[in-house]
Amino acid sequence: MRRVGIFLNSHSPCGMALLGGVGKFVRSHGDWLITLHDRDIDHALNALPTNCQYDGILAAIQSAAAIQTLQNAAPPVVDVCGRFDCPRIPRVVVDQRRVGILAYTHLISCGVPKVAFYGSAEDQQSRERLDAIMQCAADDQRSIPVLRQCVEEGIDSTGDPISRYRGSEVELEKWLQSLAKPVGIIAENDWLGKRVLEACRRCGLPVPAEVAVIGSGSDEALREFCIPALSSVPIPNQRIGYQAADLLSTLMDGKAPPRHEILVSPAAVAARYSTEGPIKRDACVSMALKFIQENACKGINTEDILDHLAQNSYLISRSTLERRFRDALRRSPKDEILRVRIARAGELLMNTTYPLAKIAEMVSIQRPEHLSATFKRLTGQLPGELRRKMRSEGRSS
Repeated sequence: MRRVGIFLNSHSPCGMALLGGVGKFVRSHGDWLITLHDRDIDHALNALPTNCQYDGILAAIQSAAAIQTLQNAAPPVVDVCGRFDCPRIPRVVVDQRRVGILAYTHLISCGVPKVAFYGSAEDQQSRERLDAIMQCAADDQRSIPVLRQCVEEGIDSTGDPISRYRGSEVELEKWLQSLAKPVGIIAENDWLGKRVLEACRRCGLPVPAEVAVIGSGSDEALREFCIPALSSVPIPNQRIGYQAADLLSTLMDGKAPPRHEILVSPAAVAARYSTEGPIKRDACVSMALKFIQENACKGINTEDILDHLAQNSYLISRSTLERRFRDALRRSPKDEILRVRIARAGELLMNTTYPLAKIAEMVSIQRPEHLSATFKRLTGQLPGELRRKMRSEGRSS
């Protein structure tokens, strides 16, 4: 039986999900005697060198001091936070770049012409996410206004997560009011997304008509509690916990750590009312989008969209439809059809074992090599790379 120390906040939704993933691994693969440290975690980690009774350690490392302590620890250590980059401590963390790309793409698909980023004090996770957003924006020839405010997170006396912001609410309100509207705000996490929504209410900025907001995180209840309900990129913490436990098990077997961190990708955006508004300004485009989403993989083209609109009392020309699409989305109806097909192909790659030729047929792309090239152009990776990545994350486990 192996003795494993787990150092993370089990009272938060993130911590509970991580523990759920660890438990899932242990029930099927490991014989572990686990000691959970979920209070005064930094102090407990810093005390390890003088009294370490563990064969392995899994921790959400939150401080540079803890990193300094753990990189010299005798037992193997796996970090599930990723706040600090330490080559001697393997990490299993969410793919921050993927989170940023999903949030940005979702806002653009909702018809938001401008995007901004609201985050806390800069760290590696935030930089990676913002870098991906900036790259997407550069490809679209957009600029991204950024506001950062210092944030301290903790646990109150009842064990509930709280956030104490040193940043001024007035500063946030002035920043929101200064942005050209309509605008989509990518908040670094759901707590900051909630703060943006509250600031909009104080300022009288309608959400989602003028300001669309998307966050990211693990707290389903928090997102629903927001007014309006907050769209978010759910962080796959249970999968992170499972993969971290799997990695720790291999390290305790004496195997070499991976050369690079293990990145776990979120699958999709959980869309709620906070991002529903902007595209609804043009009812014709909204109807066309719904038709595309439901029929893109059936081989439709722009003429089919025009026929559908005509059947619903929107008699417009092809050039008018393309102009209205570009005004709302900065892309053509043909581009949107292709985007939906590629998104569906990605779902099939992640969730089935179908060969590429079968997937190409299912999404109405004529040749698998065409699918492969288009998938690479729109997502930055080849279909085979996505499938291998998802398998390495143990998605089916």
